[in-house]
Amino acid sequence: MRSTPFRIGIIDDDAPVREALGDLVEAFGYQPFLFASACTLLNDAMLTQLRCLIVDVHMPRMDGITLQHHLIAWGIWTPIIFITSDTNAALRARALAAGACGFLGKPFRSEELQLCLDTIIERAV
Repeated sequence: MRSTPFRIGIIDDDAPVREALGDLVEAFGYQPFLFASACTLLNDAMLTQLRCLIVDVHMPRMDGITLQHHLIAWGIWTPIIFITSDTNAALRARALAAGACGFLGKPFRSEELQLCLDTIIERAV
């Protein structure tokens, strides 16, 4: 385990998915912080302390892509890994073009998420 684990924000409106991702991220040796919505994240003081975000694309009130645009507008360039059951290639391309570090289709293998996180952390070090 790292001496100071990376703080990973998990934003998903589906509580079982959010909690399962939190457990997985913790098993990888990172420190998960769970948020039920994009709005909850944006109003939390923890926002600027997170080193990476795992964000569901489709959520009520504010979707993941809109969250990404808000963060960029605020000058917050936290790396984002999107997760979604939507296989729309245009959506994927839009998210990646805006700076997303990953775009995983649900269901995905834990190794795929681990690879995305490892790549982000290697770039940050």
